[in-house]
Amino acid sequence: MYNLGIEVTIPGMKNDLDHHWETASLPSVSEQVLEKSHVLLDDISGEEFTLATVRPDSDSVTAMAVIKALNDWMADKIDKSLVRLIWVLDRLGIQWLSEEEKTEDQNKKVTAISYIASDFKKSLSEKVDLVEQVLNWTIDQQLIESFWNQKQKDLVEAKVNLEVDEIIPGKLVLVKWKHRMASSIGYEYANTFVAFNPEMPVLENKEGKMTPTGETYKKYTIAKYNEMTQTDINAILKELQELEAGRWGRGTIIWSPQNVSSNLSEEQVVEVVKKYVR
Repeated sequence: MYNLGIEVTIPGMKNDLDHHWETASLPSVSEQVLEKSHVLLDDISGEEFTLATVRPDSDSVTAMAVIKALNDWMADKIDKSLVRLIWVLDRLGIQWLSEEEKTEDQNKKVTAISYIASDFKKSLSEKVDLVEQVLNWTIDQQLIESFWNQKQKDLVEAKVNLEVDEIIPGKLVLVKWKHRMASSIGYEYANTFVAFNPEMPVLENKEGKMTPTGETYKKYTIAKYNEMTQTDINAILKELQELEAGRWGRGTIIWSPQNVSSNLSEEQVVEVVKKYVR
């Protein structure tokens, strides 16, 4: 059991903080935690408090790190501008950042949070501890640099190994991928992408760590750059759910289910998306 659900996007499960059912105007969960800090502090202070998520990404893990800082009475040490960057990048897109916010130092910290959050070798508690260190500036700078250097290597590798098919130049691209940088590369070509991974690793929880089982499945992710992009994500979702009932998740980014192969072909998915790209 858990006390607070953060982005628990499973119907019927306790889900206290989320934004995937709303528009981009709703703050990220990490921003929501900051806004509700005085309420949360009353709830968690002096008690054993269990957090849970099914989406350990930059936003949800950052939210948990902020809650941990509240519980440790370290909230005043949190870099709130960095939490804002997580919100902007998660909900709107990099073009919404001011020139003052586009610093290399902050970019490196955001990269570190992203890599920490997605590391399946680390337990959720380990991820939260490290992200809290990024937020309060106590993390080893060499570790920050190592994540940044890894990102540069990953980008080079991704550009070599990804297969990119421009469906509508500048507007829609299909990216066939087995690499974490697929979305970053996709946005270099178009403001809407379909990412298809034919061999997504199946993960299972072993002693608090999400561990690959050795099996794989077919995974689709569909996203538009931000709310200014005219692609009708909701219409795409509705039609895909009609084709594959009960399988597709929703939000500003939509995805086929975790650990279960989609039965749809690349051609089927692309044909649906093409109808709603403007």
